[in-house]
Amino acid sequence: MMSTRKKIYFLVGAVLLLALTILLSYFYSEDEFNQPVPADLMDPDNGQEEDNQTDGEDTDGNMNVTEDDGESDTPMDSGELTADDSELESAFEEASSATDLLNSGGGSPGEQTYYVHFRFANEYMHNLDTSRMDEEERREDAQFKAQELVLWTELAEENYDWTYSEEAFERFIEQENVWDEESRPHRYAAFMLDHEEGDHALRYSETRFLQRFILNELRPELEREIPRNEDEDDEDYEYRLYRSFIQEVMEELD
Repeated sequence: MMSTRKKIYFLVGAVLLLALTILLSYFYSEDEFNQPVPADLMDPDNGQEEDNQTDGEDTDGNMNVTEDDGESDTPMDSGELTADDSELESAFEEASSATDLLNSGGGSPGEQTYYVHFRFANEYMHNLDTSRMDEEERREDAQFKAQELVLWTELAEENYDWTYSEEAFERFIEQENVWDEESRPHRYAAFMLDHEEGDHALRYSETRFLQRFILNELRPELEREIPRNEDEDDEDYEYRLYRSFIQEVMEELD
């Protein structure tokens, strides 16, 4: 017969095994129901929707910007905020009214035009997710960004014999599909501005992508001035080219 001591050991072992089983079941259920689900598993139509977004070019010659389906919640710049179309529309209308954006006709490239568009973007994003900047700080930020963008174009023209072409910029936007990389609020704003009269969508695109376009245009000459190191990968080399140009801009801003 089993001794009393062995019975006790057996009983303790059984209790521990039962407790471990319950604990493992609990952690499994937590992982199953509380952890994020990959997007491709959560929404089987997601891939089809992304494919459809590439078909956004209007036959009227409008820019290739598409509006997302309002039924899906897409992460904002912070990676956490979501907004449906009604929230985006409300934030857009409030920001355009506060900055008088739509009455400007879009304007021509320049510091004042860029200031209005940068300020609109600041107010628009602030309406969606109240930022830490107060109104005065948002104005100052827009002013600084406008000055910086104008300096990019001026230095490119003065130091690299470059001339800005709106047609070349629009081709760059289309070929690089740069709007696909933007967050949903900015794509929504571009979509709305693209349906307004004037050059609003073009100016807004310049505030988002003109610096990238300039670097792309100047790259052959920058590469001649700054040779690539033998052990330097593409990303490091591209960043070094960027730093060489932005240093010129920051010296002028100082």
